[in-house]
Amino acid sequence: NYFKEAPNLEGLPLERLELQQNGLRNVSGLEGAEIQELLLQDNQLTGDVEKLIFGSFLRAVNLARNRLQSLSRSSAASESNLEVLDLSENDLVELRMPSSVL
Repeated sequence: NYFKEAPNLEGLPLERLELQQNGLRNVSGLEGAEIQELLLQDNQLTGDVEKLIFGSFLRAVNLARNRLQSLSRSSAASESNLEVLDLSENDLVELRMPSSVL
């Protein structure tokens, strides 16, 4: 597969969604989906993933080997079920999280 944008899956309940090794640059279509595990490694994501990964349904997200440079979550953000977040092999220069998340 080769997608540049994630499909709109708002309201669709999924246990696992595998979109690794695509040319994804935008995942905003996934923001309302009820996904528990999301595999997005080996894409071309550069940012704007916070709303997606800290959504209320996700438990595990793999964002390894993308082009992410920063990631932040304010302490005022809604509660998250996130247990696993893989950010390995990105170009992260800034990571801002409340101490309760780290």
